[in-house]
Amino acid sequence: PQLTTGPGGRPEADGKEVLEPEMFVVMNRFTVKEGKEQEFEQRWATRESKLLEQEGFRFFHLMRHDQTPDDAVNYISMSAWESRADFDRWWSGKSFSNMAQVQGSLLDRPLTRYFYQAKLVLESEQGP
Repeated sequence: PQLTTGPGGRPEADGKEVLEPEMFVVMNRFTVKEGKEQEFEQRWATRESKLLEQEGFRFFHLMRHDQTPDDAVNYISMSAWESRADFDRWWSGKSFSNMAQVQGSLLDRPLTRYFYQAKLVLESEQGP
């Protein structure tokens, strides 16, 4: 593993100022109806995605909770982007509309979305 920024792979930190963001991360939290988990995963796996073609896109993960969640959220998706502007461009374009097909009747409630600035990225040579 190696740090990806700063001199010698170290971030340039002075102890006073916050680190510059290295990427923009979007987390979506889903509460999938009981018995609909397989269909939810299948829709994600088979949907036509244009993410790899999007400027600034870095990676995507769909994660399932490995135990009974205490907050009913049993899936999280995470996408990483070079910048907020790259994400916003994708979000406002036609490519995003395809994702809406994954939701709908499979969810107990609307998804919740959170945004983060990644301040320090540690990756192996194989990537995320």
